[in-house]
Amino acid sequence: MARDGNASTYSATRPQAWPWWVVDLQQPRSVTAVKVRLRKDARFKLAWMHDLEARVGSTPPSLRTAAAASAGGSPHTLNARCALLPGQAGTALGQLLRLQCARPLRGRYITLQIRSKPGVSTDVLQLAEVTVEAAF
Repeated sequence: MARDGNASTYSATRPQAWPWWVVDLQQPRSVTAVKVRLRKDARFKLAWMHDLEARVGSTPPSLRTAAAASAGGSPHTLNARCALLPGQAGTALGQLLRLQCARPLRGRYITLQIRSKPGVSTDVLQLAEVTVEAAF
């Protein structure tokens, strides 16, 4: 889900506080984990991927609420937290990160975000591949 099967390509947000990405599963699912493949090219710096959070729920994030959260310097709190990888999220280019939910969470929307430090507005969320582990 939300993947093209090519780990050499990636999506990236613009530099901002609390950059985020969402996928709509089209119907509620019981989500157990979200897997993120890091970029593997030499221009990607591992320190760029830090404090990565996954959220799952039935409330669709809107650009207006996301912009307000980003401008206010607070995390998006829509839906339940699945997992948080504090600090630097990876140790190798192209690494597969697994954000394991503490318990299965039912929802249609999966949001990934970097929890920016106070005063930082230059974080960029860069994702090569995203896979959602879920059941009906």
